[in-house]
Amino acid sequence: MNSREIIFNECKNDINYFAENYYVLKSYDGCLSLIKPKAHQKKFWEVVDAEKFVIAEYDRQEGKTTSALIYAMHTLLSSAYCSILFLVRSEYWRKSSMDSFMCAYDNLPSYMKAPINKREKYYIELKNGPNIRFSSPKLFPSSAFTHVIVDEAAFMDNQKIWEMFEGLWPLVVSGNNTKMIFISSFNFQFFQYGRHNLFYKIWNDAIRGKNKFVAMDKFGEYYKLVSGKK
Repeated sequence: MNSREIIFNECKNDINYFAENYYVLKSYDGCLSLIKPKAHQKKFWEVVDAEKFVIAEYDRQEGKTTSALIYAMHTLLSSAYCSILFLVRSEYWRKSSMDSFMCAYDNLPSYMKAPINKREKYYIELKNGPNIRFSSPKLFPSSAFTHVIVDEAAFMDNQKIWEMFEGLWPLVVSGNNTKMIFISSFNFQFFQYGRHNLFYKIWNDAIRGKNKFVAMDKFGEYYKLVSGKK
């Protein structure tokens, strides 16, 4: 096994190593830099790797979207096959998330990534099959996905996200290697009326053990409460 194969396998087996050494972020002034993952980001990756259904709430500016994008890219690169739906709340965030993802992908070493077979404005498919689509509940695609990641879910149009959830839930539940991940910052406006907001309906039921989701915040408190793991 040569050095490149060793590095690739290290990245494949350890998302923290991949994030610290190969996932590039572009700042507002155009400079590229690597990240130093925080403890709650590492915990997030650990939990979503182990669990089928995860809902996570963090403070603003805690790297939520970056955490989700890194997980998506690591899954894309390390899976024999996956089809990822990355949902965001607006066209602005759709473009921003896709641009961030492609910046990181384009700056990976060539030996670490498969050639792109198909590239559209908000979709890429690798030559070996894995693919990712960036969309929003208003533009919800009628396809089957192995991974559904919903970013800033507490701020989305509630009717549209409910329609998305009801359409995708049976497919995710029945799949052997499927995952559904909700991640958001706190939305006080809807927190008080959790029964009307999908994110907080799932969150409140999860922390009471009434659904299949594992709930977690940046401290991991609810994760321990629901799953009993340390």
